[in-house]
Amino acid sequence: MIALALVWACGDDSEESSSTSGGGAPAGSNACSSCIAEACTTAVDACAADQTCSAYLACLSACPEDGDGLVDPACILACPAPTTDPGTSAFEQLNVCRAIGEGARCASCGATTQHADPAGVLGQMCPDSTDPNACYACEDESCCETWAAYDASPEAKTFFECFRTCLQSNGEGCVQPCYEAHPGGFELAAKRWACLQVYCVDEGVCNSGPLAPCVACGNQYCAAPFVELITNPAGFIFTYQCTPFCAPGDKPCIDACLEAYPQAAPLFDAWTSCVVSQCGPECG
Repeated sequence: MIALALVWACGDDSEESSSTSGGGAPAGSNACSSCIAEACTTAVDACAADQTCSAYLACLSACPEDGDGLVDPACILACPAPTTDPGTSAFEQLNVCRAIGEGARCASCGATTQHADPAGVLGQMCPDSTDPNACYACEDESCCETWAAYDASPEAKTFFECFRTCLQSNGEGCVQPCYEAHPGGFELAAKRWACLQVYCVDEGVCNSGPLAPCVACGNQYCAAPFVELITNPAGFIFTYQCTPFCAPGDKPCIDACLEAYPQAAPLFDAWTSCVVSQCGPECG
C-alpha cells in the first residue's frame, strides 16, 4: 500500500522557466529539487528531456524555502503535471523514486509532501545480496538497515515472534497483547515488517502468491503513508488486529476500529486517501 504524487509546486508554469543545468537539475534549484536531481538522476534526466515535464522541474526548483531549507508548503501542488506520454512516464518514475527509492531520503522535501518517511524505512542504501533465497535476498538489498537494527535487539525479536505467531493463528485479539508485553521491541520490529511489506511481499519473493492489483499499486505509490501507519502502535494494532475482521466495504466495522484506536485515524485517512487517488482503477 503505497503511493505518491510529487507534491512540490510554484506559481509559474511557463515554458521559459524550464531551463536546466547539468544532470537534468533545473538552474537555481532549491535544496529539495537538488537532492531529488542527485538521488533520482535517471528519472530527472528523462523528465528534463520532455518539455512539459521539464517545466514541472523548473517550477519545483523555484519553490521558496523556509529557514531550515524545507520547501514552502504553500507552493505544493501548484506545479503543472506533464501532459505528454513520455513526460507522464518520467514523472511517474520520479514519483516512485521519491516515494520508495533513494529520493525518499531527501529530508528537504519531507515536510512539504504528504508522503514523507519519518520512520526512515524507505530508500535504504544496501549492497547486492548473494543469498539464494529470494526473500532473504530482497531484505538484504532493500531493508538492510531495518534488519540490522532489528537483529541487534533481543526485545524486537521477541515482539516479532509474538506477532508472527499471532498472525499464524489469524491475529484475532492477540496483536495488542504482543505490544503490551513487549513495547520496547515494537519500533524496530515494526520498521522491519514495514520494509518487508513495501519491497518484498510479492509472488516468488516473500509471498506465496501474486498480490492483488490494488495492493500492488498501493505498494508502488503509497508506501510512505502505509509505513507511517504501521510503525505507529495504534496504527499497527488497528491494521493487523481489528480491520482484517471487517468485511470489504463494511464502513461501520471500520469506524468501530477507528473508534477503538483513534490515534490511527489520521494515519489511516492519509493512506486511504493516497490509495484512492493513485490506485482508483485497481481498487474500484
